[in-house]
Amino acid sequence: MIYDIAIIGAGTAGMTAALYALRANKTVLLLESTIYGGQIIQSPLVENYPGLPNVSGQDFASHLYQQLQALNQKITYQTVLDLDYVDSLYHIHTKNQQYHAKTVILATGTTRRKLNLPEEDQLLGRGIAICATCDGPLYKDQTVAVVGGGNSAVLSALYLADLCQKVYLIHRSDLFRTEELLFDKLKLRKNITILTNNEINSLKSSNHFLTAVDLKNDLPKDFQQDPSLPRTLKIQGLFVEIGRIFPSTNLLKNLGQNHNLVTDSSGFPITDDNCATTLPGFYVAGDCRSKATRQLVTATADGALSATSAINFLN
Repeated sequence: MIYDIAIIGAGTAGMTAALYALRANKTVLLLESTIYGGQIIQSPLVENYPGLPNVSGQDFASHLYQQLQALNQKITYQTVLDLDYVDSLYHIHTKNQQYHAKTVILATGTTRRKLNLPEEDQLLGRGIAICATCDGPLYKDQTVAVVGGGNSAVLSALYLADLCQKVYLIHRSDLFRTEELLFDKLKLRKNITILTNNEINSLKSSNHFLTAVDLKNDLPKDFQQDPSLPRTLKIQGLFVEIGRIFPSTNLLKNLGQNHNLVTDSSGFPITDDNCATTLPGFYVAGDCRSKATRQLVTATADGALSATSAINFLN
């Protein structure tokens, strides 16, 4: 079967694109490697989406998925390994199958940036976590830290403050890239301590579980847990929120080398205002697109724009 539109990624942008495409009576292949919903399902509370105050990310994603189900759209759970463009068709390769489509909307989202410290991978799930909503309850009444300075880090700290005895927020700068209202909420929480101009130098563990982090600079004396170890912060959990990167450098390799798909220096495809790339019928939507602002509302906008562009291309 040759699909009208293949959408890679069933996050907010991908599901929005599918919704618009289906309503235009196009055949849609919606591919997802893990679970539907994307990054937003990790947000316990979304307060800045127009018209939907105080909705959880999980509920938002579920409602969007229900709209697709009402149109009889299924999600195909397979990981896309490679893309190619031959004879005016896109060939989409997964581990066990090959799909064909007239147009493609790439909506893979991004992956989390790592600290790149020894033992980081081994301690994932053993003290190191990447989702406060998912893993926060495991650290109830314990001491944890969040590293990062953006909205995700602040939201995670606020969420964990309701569960944990103590939350440290570690940021390498004294300037936070977050909404002022969120930061105001952060400063009001008595069990959150903000540690600025500091970084994590190393991880400490015992019996394969995280026990502490060593920082680059001394902690303020009031926050030192042990005066003999002025840079050591004893914690049971560390939540890493230091940004995101393009999920796969190999995914677009063929399109870049053989068809001159243009990307920025970080590997994110460059598009025009309608989410169109330099390739005919190839669009990019959501956080995996080269752009300045990555928010829930821009993901839905990208989904609508990319689908509309693909529909116009097909027509």
